[in-house]
Amino acid sequence: MLAFAGYDWFVRANEVPAGPGPNRFSDSPDNVYVDAQGQLHLRITERNGRWYCAEVICAQSFGYGRYLFYLASAVDQLHENVVAGLFTWHDAPVEHHREIDIEFSRWGNRAYANAHFVVQPWQRHGRQHSFQLRLNGTYSTHSFEWRPQGVYFRSVHDHYAQPPSASYHIAAWSYSGDELPTPGGEHVRINLWIYDADRLPSEAELVVKHFEFLPL
Repeated sequence: MLAFAGYDWFVRANEVPAGPGPNRFSDSPDNVYVDAQGQLHLRITERNGRWYCAEVICAQSFGYGRYLFYLASAVDQLHENVVAGLFTWHDAPVEHHREIDIEFSRWGNRAYANAHFVVQPWQRHGRQHSFQLRLNGTYSTHSFEWRPQGVYFRSVHDHYAQPPSASYHIAAWSYSGDELPTPGGEHVRINLWIYDADRLPSEAELVVKHFEFLPL
C-alpha cells in the first residue's frame, strides 16, 4: 500500500497474466512509486523477458461526486499499444462493474482517436465519446462528475478544477441515458497497461501530480 493525494492506495501485483490485457502487474518500485514532490508514477517495464504493468486502487469508496485527475505526463504521446486508465470499478459484475472511464489509448491502431470518455458498456450506442487529444505540454486535468442524473466529463489544459477561460478547454461530454451506475462499493483505480501482449511497446510512464474528490 502507498499514500498518495491524502488517501491510501493498494498496489496491484500478479505474476499470472490477468485482465486487462491480459498483463502482469507489479508492485515493484520500478513500476509504482510516489516521488519527493508527492507525484504518483506508474510505469511499464521489462524484466527478465517479461513485461510488467502498473495499477493502484484507492482504499476508500466515494460514490457520487466529482473525480479529478491532475496529470503531469504527455498522455497524448503514448505508444498506440499502451492504455492509461482513470476509472471507477467494482469486482462484482453488477451494473457493469460500476465502471466509469477516462482512457488514453489508440487501441493498437495509430489511426484511432487517443482519448475516450466511457460509461460502460462501451459497445452500446451512445455510451462512449472519443476525441483526439493534443496537449500544449505535459500538464492536463481530466474529470468526471457522477450524479444520479448522469455523468459529466471534462478535459482541460494545465491543472485547473475550474479553468480560468474557455481557451483551456479540450473536450467535454455527458451521458444521461439508461442504466446509469449507482454507488455501491466501487473504488477509483489508475492504471497503465499493454493493450496487445503480442505487440509489445517500449517502456512507458504515467505521472499523476494529484487526485481530488469533491463530494456533491
